[in-house]
Amino acid sequence: MELNHLISHLQTCKICLSPEQMEQLKKYLTLLLKWNKAFNLTAIGEKEFLPKHILDSLSVAQYLDGESFVDVGTGAGLPGIPLAIHLPQIQFTLVDSNSKKIRFIRQVISELDIKNVQPIHARIEALDKSAPFDGVISRAFASIPKMLSLCEGLLKPQGLYYAMKAKLADQEVEKLPDGYQMVNNYTLMVPGLAADRRLVCIKKIQ
Repeated sequence: MELNHLISHLQTCKICLSPEQMEQLKKYLTLLLKWNKAFNLTAIGEKEFLPKHILDSLSVAQYLDGESFVDVGTGAGLPGIPLAIHLPQIQFTLVDSNSKKIRFIRQVISELDIKNVQPIHARIEALDKSAPFDGVISRAFASIPKMLSLCEGLLKPQGLYYAMKAKLADQEVEKLPDGYQMVNNYTLMVPGLAADRRLVCIKKIQ
């Protein structure tokens, strides 16, 4: 992947990264390509890794409010790894029930020397709820109502759920369970990605 290509797309997204962060992103993509051939970490084609994985993940960075986030159903570390590289001051906990994907994330953390990521191999509903987070973020994990049900108890009182969704999110928002309220519904601008992308922010009101 050409560095200038990545820089151009990040500038379009108004995302500023240091040379060290750029190098970490490149190494992450290289590892993802390598491991994907052996372990099928993602079904996305290699030519689409940049827009559909990296840029899509980073597109939500400006909307995150808090110091600790849990990325549920993180898969190959998306959006958690790109966000952790971009936002080193924020702590990210990456959770997935697939042991191979968590093993990949541990390898990424080691090789890229990422300090603000904790990977956990577990089902979401089995997570320890004694240390809640400022935000729960999910990408291609589950419907919004199911996400809220599985992640019950993971948020601090003023925390938010951040659901990265396609246009059909409007239908899911209409089915929010009692006690939850949508507070924002952002349209995400992702260079090279024609699909409609949304970030739906939800809070618990009781």
